[in-house]
Amino acid sequence: MYSYDYVSLKEIAEKMSVSRRSVYYDICSINDWLDANKLPSLKIVRGRGILISEDEKNAINELSSAVKSNRDYVFLPSERVKIIVCCIISSRTPVYVEQLPDACQVSRNTVFSDIRRHCFRSSSTRMTSCTLSD
Repeated sequence: MYSYDYVSLKEIAEKMSVSRRSVYYDICSINDWLDANKLPSLKIVRGRGILISEDEKNAINELSSAVKSNRDYVFLPSERVKIIVCCIISSRTPVYVEQLPDACQVSRNTVFSDIRRHCFRSSSTRMTSCTLSD
């Protein structure tokens, strides 16, 4: 990945073990972060991939090392479900969906997706079982 030539999206997807669609999504997120920090967006050249100049790499590295974040670790979906269940069973008051994204460090839609994928087993809106194993 530390090439001075274009890197194809297929190569990135293979090295990261994700789909090309995930790479596109991640590039959009990266571009949002770059734009917010007044850096040039990553450009995808059809048939070639992405090329980042040495100056751009240095600026990105400098900025990213200066950013202090509590989000160094990204929870797996199965871990997020466990966090959600722990929040629910440990709370003495009702737990609302709006509280869960902060606990899981993801969006509200991701919380819904995790709950749907791991906890609902029937077409009804009633929870029938929730598997906490990986």
